[in-house]
Amino acid sequence: MHRGYVDTPDGQIHYRMAGESGPTVFCLHESPVSSWEFERTLPLLGARCRAIAFDTPGYGLSDPPPGPIDIAEYARRMLPAIEHFAPGGRFAFATVHTGTSIALELITEHLAERTTHAIFSGVPMIKPEQVAAFTARIGEPTIDAAGDFLTDMWATRRKNWGEDTDLETIHAAIAQHLSIYPRFHWAFQAVFSYDAEAALKKIRCPLYVINAEGDSLAQIDKEAAAIVPGAQFKLVPGVGGQLPFRAPEIYAREVLNFIGA
Repeated sequence: MHRGYVDTPDGQIHYRMAGESGPTVFCLHESPVSSWEFERTLPLLGARCRAIAFDTPGYGLSDPPPGPIDIAEYARRMLPAIEHFAPGGRFAFATVHTGTSIALELITEHLAERTTHAIFSGVPMIKPEQVAAFTARIGEPTIDAAGDFLTDMWATRRKNWGEDTDLETIHAAIAQHLSIYPRFHWAFQAVFSYDAEAALKKIRCPLYVINAEGDSLAQIDKEAAAIVPGAQFKLVPGVGGQLPFRAPEIYAREVLNFIGA
């Protein structure tokens, strides 16, 4: 696995990559982390395909936009990075949460004829009446002199990801959260205003919705899969979330099998 940057008209996009041959798979992460979410999966995918995981603009090491943007703009900003690795070619998407919203926009509005497969883990199909609850759960950046926001962040992450999550994983996620803290909520705001259901109804490529049993969007995923004719659905028991990071062997096997690699 190696890292690098793609230069685009809107700044640099950071990526992790593994594999040099076979089908191309673009991996898009959840917020507020980065392509770190795929670092355990990429070498496994790379044994049979070209797997590239991007940092969403404004997250990880990718340059941020000047202010909050919507999902359509996130997708537009990522198109040059996709073209860099697959100019005119075909590819699959393997995505989590925010990455799924961005992939839906890319697939349905820009790359429908070039997307061979989609593997979604967490489809943010948030209904209007659910937005307030999800917004409260995510919070907004608030820095106080005593540093109480740091312990609050730790407690919130453990609550959201499950108290059985190992502390090293929590620490790694918190470190990434802090690195982009003033804008960590931008992508969440974009997701909450995006009509994922309408986009799902436009999907024409084979779709596999697979998620961890304990993921916050696990039950929504079942509804999402039912919208797309022929879509497959699976929940992996005993995993709290972040399937590519916490269960990389299972995730990589399922992705490779689905895309025929």
